Amino acid sequence: MITVRDRFLIVDEKCDYLVTEYFGSGKTGTVTGTFVWAKQDGNWYAKQGMQMGGDMPLCEWTIDEISFDASKCRNSFDDLETMIPFATCITHLDEKYNELSKKYKGGAEGEAEFRLRELAKLKRLKEEGL
Repeated sequence: MITVRDRFLIVDEKCDYLVTEYFGSGKTGTVTGTFVWAKQDGNWYAKQGMQMGGDMPLCEWTIDEISFDASKCRNSFDDLETMIPFATCITHLDEKYNELSKKYKGGAEGEAEFRLRELAKLKRLKEEGL
């Protein structure tokens, strides 16, 4: 985890002063990020984004399709489990971030895989002396 003491935001007048870049620094490192904004149906949305921790990419994403018409949105994420990697934890939260349910892709097998990954991670950290 990177803790940030100072953060600097760069906004763009062309997209109603939305944040297009940010930089942060602190005792544990630096963080940078960029957003590419697009406008559809009179609404701005972050079409692309990327976050870096030092020189390491932390997160990168792109929105290929979006709708601001609620009637065009699906009622549920039926295909979510077909799109995520095996052993991914799926947590359902209420509006106050209280956990409603938790499961892993792959059921019991997914949970076992998750534990194996955690053990491998601990072993690797121990071998590296961290």
